[in-house]
Amino acid sequence: MRNFKGFRAVALSTALLVGSGGLTMAASTIGAMPAGAATPVSVSVVGNHLVNGSGQTVRLLGANRSGTEYACSQGWGLSDGPNTSTAVATMSTWKINAVRVPLNEDCWLGINGVNAAYSGANYQNAISSYVTTLQAKGFVPILDLHWNAPGTQLASSQQLMADADHSPAFWTSVATTFKSNPGVIFDLYNEPHDVSWPCWLNGCTTSGGWNSAGMQQLVNAVRATGATQPIMLGGLNWGGDLTQWLQYKPNDPLNQLIASDHTYNFSQYNTVANWDAVIAPVAAVVPVVTGELGENDCAHGFIDQYMAWADAHGVSYLGWTWNSTASGWSCGSGPALIADYNGTPSPFGVGLQTHLLALGGGGTFGSGTGTGGGTTPPPATPGISFSPTALTLPATTVGASSAAQSVTVTNTGSANLTVSSATLSGANANDFMVSSNTCGTVGSGATCAVAVTFKPTAAGTRSATLSFADNAAASPQTVSITGTASAPVTPPTPPPTGSLSVVYHVVNQWPGGLQASITITNKGSTTIGSATSPWVLKFQLPSTMSVTSLWNATGTFGTAGSILNVTATGPNWQPTIAPGQSWSVGYVTNNGVSAPSSCSINGAACTFVAG
Repeated sequence: MRNFKGFRAVALSTALLVGSGGLTMAASTIGAMPAGAATPVSVSVVGNHLVNGSGQTVRLLGANRSGTEYACSQGWGLSDGPNTSTAVATMSTWKINAVRVPLNEDCWLGINGVNAAYSGANYQNAISSYVTTLQAKGFVPILDLHWNAPGTQLASSQQLMADADHSPAFWTSVATTFKSNPGVIFDLYNEPHDVSWPCWLNGCTTSGGWNSAGMQQLVNAVRATGATQPIMLGGLNWGGDLTQWLQYKPNDPLNQLIASDHTYNFSQYNTVANWDAVIAPVAAVVPVVTGELGENDCAHGFIDQYMAWADAHGVSYLGWTWNSTASGWSCGSGPALIADYNGTPSPFGVGLQTHLLALGGGGTFGSGTGTGGGTTPPPATPGISFSPTALTLPATTVGASSAAQSVTVTNTGSANLTVSSATLSGANANDFMVSSNTCGTVGSGATCAVAVTFKPTAAGTRSATLSFADNAAASPQTVSITGTASAPVTPPTPPPTGSLSVVYHVVNQWPGGLQASITITNKGSTTIGSATSPWVLKFQLPSTMSVTSLWNATGTFGTAGSILNVTATGPNWQPTIAPGQSWSVGYVTNNGVSAPSSCSINGAACTFVAG
């Protein structure tokens, strides 16, 4: 995630350090197991997929755990929230099998003035302890260089790219620490952005004037230590662009590279068509792990769609982020997966939780208890979601028909969705009609649409229910339908024959234009027009002419072939012409001086008399 992370203020440090709520991971609580000790967890790359120590194909399905990238450099702790064995056991109830751990370059290396209590050996031991805790539950930890900075700058945010000053040394140290641990993955840089693909591969002088390290240099740094673990490489544009990843793929003598993308509803590539075009071709060659997955609307419709697509394409994914709204994170702008550290999902996180529980996990990597449903794939099942979940039709006059509005149906499951019917019911069902239905058999991650039109029979708010019968759970599902109807407008009553005088008068004329008036006199005994249906004068001019202004009426104009149709409607201050009353409409034309023709008032023909 871009700059939503690390929002926790330094002012919180006092409460955190005294242990309120058990939020601080103190160095004194670090376990004794060294990073290089034997672990039951193992993961490696074979072709375009990941395998565990038994050679069984597995996927990484899990969450990010933010905090270790910013608490240390902000000077108030080693993490944000509990990273204990109990906390990890809570994560396992979601059938998570992988956790991405964001790291801070300066805190790991103990440079640029970071408090010694939260940097150097203390920070390294805390991270090693957390890796041990995760792997004890069978999780694969993904260690991610998240925050960095060149030179003597404090690493207080992410940069355009890894920096040449410290990032190679960082990865040399991290890889050395964990090189004997086959159950970790190295994510070389969080979200490269605003650099070119050549710079991404080989480094360059950035727009900030400092030198970046390229992915090839970082891969070399890891491999030079003897570390053999898989390496994740995030794409450009904040990790969301894999369009040239294969072209610029670094050389790894061990062929243990993973492509990583970050996918949010606001990312550059955020549709099924995008994923088919951009991610799927990469996933056909190397494993793809969506290192961050989320949406900023405190809902889960977007990730539901992506997870269904990823399941069908063998892509791994980790939700951002396992941090609590109760401790200050936002469900939307975080986005936070949990409401509290008891594992209660947020309205966003419930989508990931529900989906992982339905899948039963992405496979086991070791003997831990928190890895879900083993390596046997769970039964494929369809899922269904609707957008929108409530449909409002355009305001429509009684007896008229609205334009169609559609409900998009998405198969959020891993098996074909069969929609057998979409029917209307409810108090005003007869006021609505299903005008088209493209649903039938819908593949995993695919969509279809049901369109509805509104033809009200009475004024007011009208409502109905659109019900879907299908093979997904909880069928039938419903979408509420509403529309507002207005009473039909009564057309103005035509005046009696012979009751009108219509005089056309040229006020002023010049080459190519004129000013004219049309005076309407009511010679009858009945008022022309009403407050709700004003009088309407219509006439025609050649289409080569234009009316540049019109007054004492509301003018509308339309061209049909060689004819310019002019409609002058009584203004709200003069909607009627009473018996014996006259009213003049004035206008100015360009590109011609022809007199008007085809006179009508309230639909009754009239004759222009020159005056």
